[in-house]
Amino acid sequence: MFVSHGEYGVGQIVEASGNGALRKVRIRFQTAGLRVFLASKAKLTIVHPGEDF
Repeated sequence: MFVSHGEYGVGQIVEASGNGALRKVRIRFQTAGLRVFLASKAKLTIVHPGEDF
């Protein structure tokens, strides 16, 4: 799944672990590399196929 982040741009979720408020997502961004976020705190938007970004 691809997501958009305000600071890092578009990235692909490569791993998700944990449950609930402690769920972590590992995202690979083209320019920023690999980043890990708490899913409950990260401001991510799903990027749908064919959508301009």
